[in-house]
Amino acid sequence: MTAGTGLPADAPTPEARIRAALGEIQRLGAELETRRAQEGDARAEAARKGALGADWQAVQRRVDAGRTSLDAVFGGQDDSPEAVALRAGSRARLQALAAEPRDQLPETTAEALDALDALRRRWSGGVGRP
Repeated sequence: MTAGTGLPADAPTPEARIRAALGEIQRLGAELETRRAQEGDARAEAARKGALGADWQAVQRRVDAGRTSLDAVFGGQDDSPEAVALRAGSRARLQALAAEPRDQLPETTAEALDALDALRRRWSGGVGRP
């Protein structure tokens, strides 16, 4: 025991614990980014094949050609008919999810909806766009 702390002499220092926590956060972030990239690749391939519908297929062709991006499509900068249709469909799905009781949604969906609510409050409060 270290005098006055009640901790074993070989206990990690606060700095070491913080470094370990930061390392774990970075590891989890890298895992999440890898998973997102893999899911994005699978979605893009399905869109190319037409499995997600004609609008997704047309948008994916434009993304592949460098004429748009998913950020532009879902951020509202792409005003092509297909992008407008994808935004409308996405909006409708989000509204349907938002109408579901939160305790009946998968935890990650409920967390995402909470984050969207917070973002909506931030935007409507005049704080500015993130």
